[in-house]
Amino acid sequence: MSDENLGPTRAEDMERRAVDRFTRWMRLKLRMHAEKGHWSLCSQEYLMKRLREEVEELQEALDRNDLRGTCEEAADVSNFAMMLSDNAETLRRGYRLDDGSTETAS
Repeated sequence: MSDENLGPTRAEDMERRAVDRFTRWMRLKLRMHAEKGHWSLCSQEYLMKRLREEVEELQEALDRNDLRGTCEEAADVSNFAMMLSDNAETLRRGYRLDDGSTETAS
């Protein structure tokens, strides 16, 4: 019998649970700031600036050994990276961002 028939390995199961937990943090943080509007309204430059700020906040939480703060700030870092990626994907497909940016699909 091959390992393929045994289902996910312990490492795969741990990975899935970690991603699920992290995704919950990301969605919580997105909901907390929903009133700020959609990221397609933001320039890539602004989002990159905010990403750098969030990385600094994550480092501060780590330095304080603030476990909850580390989870929250890591989610913020990931959310800004996701926003940059989502906007880039929108531009890559040749659509206009709500901030007026355009790019031809290649």
